Amino acid sequence: MTAPTLTLRSPADGTVLGETPITSAAEVHAASRRADEVFRSRVWSGRTPRERAAVLLHLADLMARDAETLARLDCEDAGKPITECRENDVPSAIESIRWFAEAVDKQYGTTTASGPDVLSFTEREPFGVVAAILPWNYPLAMAAWKVGPALAAGNSLILKPADATPRSVQHLAALAAEAGLPDGVLQVLPGDGPTTGAALAEDPLIGALSFTGSTATGRTILAAAAASNLKRVSLEMGGKSPQILMDDALSFGDELIEGMVESAFLTSGQNCTDSRGSPGPS
Repeated sequence: MTAPTLTLRSPADGTVLGETPITSAAEVHAASRRADEVFRSRVWSGRTPRERAAVLLHLADLMARDAETLARLDCEDAGKPITECRENDVPSAIESIRWFAEAVDKQYGTTTASGPDVLSFTEREPFGVVAAILPWNYPLAMAAWKVGPALAAGNSLILKPADATPRSVQHLAALAAEAGLPDGVLQVLPGDGPTTGAALAEDPLIGALSFTGSTATGRTILAAAAASNLKRVSLEMGGKSPQILMDDALSFGDELIEGMVESAFLTSGQNCTDSRGSPGPS
């Protein structure tokens, strides 16, 4: 029986860009078992923070080397202007990876006040297996926001890109392997929400899940997490909303109007923050 696939099409003209598999629930659970085995082996989680940072910094360098390829993939898959991909999305993704790589050895536990004969302290530890579900409007940038902290902390990460925009994320995973990330530490599972995403939310081996997308899907993920292992869930749920310009705001002049226009139409209209903030998914 032929495995189900998704056809990738350019939003610009409908051109077929390729096919990508829909990762089944059984494949998701196999991936989480693999991620757990790798985590427990300590091939990555057992490395020192600076050793992990070195791999991530190498990854950032490789992303810079392949910046044009990464920009083209996001442009084609998401229908984003190539200039925006080149000048904003790809550079910010590279910067994110470098930032988390440099931050990882600056996270400390704390010693708490106690009696003279007692030493109490807290120590930070990775979750183990974590997962992240990405939106389609900032494929590479959002992947970097998830990859950076998850891998820097020593976790094993399963990434599910949006069904329409998996290619830059898949290329990122290939670059991570080239940078020296051990096999199984980062797995990219393309697919759709009802099949692949739902299996991730229900998987009992996944200790934390980060989701960026719609409010409706966020509710579904919370319910699945509660019904399975009460995994920690981080939700960034956005969307487009109307902007109302009141009379008493007109004193701000052209700057306000320009900001509202940019907020409404940046990223082909798929942006959910104002023009002075960091672009976010809708």
